[in-house]
Amino acid sequence: MAAREYAAAAPEFLPLHNNINAPLIQLKSAHFLNAAKKQEKRRQPARGKTFVNLHAARYNIGMNRPDFDKMMQKEITLLGGRRARLLLHSCCAPCSSACLERLKDAFCVTVLYYNPNIEFDEYVKRKAEQVRFLKETGWADILDCDHEGEKFYEACRGTEHLPEGGARCLKCFELRLARTAAEAKAGGYEYFATTLTVSPLKPAAAINAIGERLAEGCGVKWLPSDFKKRGGYQRSCALAREYSLYRQNYCGCEFSRKERERADAQRKDGCQK
Repeated sequence: MAAREYAAAAPEFLPLHNNINAPLIQLKSAHFLNAAKKQEKRRQPARGKTFVNLHAARYNIGMNRPDFDKMMQKEITLLGGRRARLLLHSCCAPCSSACLERLKDAFCVTVLYYNPNIEFDEYVKRKAEQVRFLKETGWADILDCDHEGEKFYEACRGTEHLPEGGARCLKCFELRLARTAAEAKAGGYEYFATTLTVSPLKPAAAINAIGERLAEGCGVKWLPSDFKKRGGYQRSCALAREYSLYRQNYCGCEFSRKERERADAQRKDGCQK
């Protein structure tokens, strides 16, 4: 799929990485949908339009949205049994588990654990789990790299005040996928991809749009995905339990940690009242 087709699927996603005032992108969560609803009421109080219609128009949630999981399956079929080399960006061992289970028989997979967004102590813990999981399963090799935490703060400068799920997150996606694309080109890989789409809170359309645009610039094929489909997220939870993987409850960056801590404190206060 060409980048312009991804743009048609998610018209606001392609330029959003440069727009810190763009609306939040939060999917499949009642909390986030309610927040978006209030935002829309403030911005567009027009009569005759329901929130569902406004939300579908803004985030393009509807029947015409591409099925990235089916696109991945079609790409695998076109390989005709040939196991192409794939560089897979992984955000953590639990998320990678279900993705690798699907990919391991169709590709020769190498995992790139490049996550400068994760605070260093947490990064070390999660990386160790990623290495352990790959050693125990043998499902993929790993390509080592440095943490480079300063690059995350450089990329996200000016968006520190924004809540999770907005422009800062898209800048973070692009930072990690750009490094993956560069490493894929340097290493002679045929494809690159990411585990990020296994999360129910990550926008697959935005991630695929970024990946496809980077692919056009580097000459390595982007493997479209929506790993949460076909029970992918649930399977990742099951595999995490099976392999006793350390599983976290926030994405890993300083901002998501603080937002999680605030939410936990509010819940605690609510229970005490």
